[in-house]
Amino acid sequence: MPTNLPQLPRWALSHGRAADDADAAFAAGIALNCLDNLVRTAPAWAGCWRARQAYGLSVDSEARHS
Repeated sequence: MPTNLPQLPRWALSHGRAADDADAAFAAGIALNCLDNLVRTAPAWAGCWRARQAYGLSVDSEARHS
């Protein structure tokens, strides 16, 4: 398991609420990129995390079609 996990750059850390929608979208994009970088390191728990996501999406899909 890698010990040097990717982290958000200091300049991207939240200092309170976003000033507007563009700032919020920018911060969300940074967070998603960091999450993508983490998952691409193939940690041992990645399979379990993907299965949990798939299960959650299937539950949501079933609820919408019921």
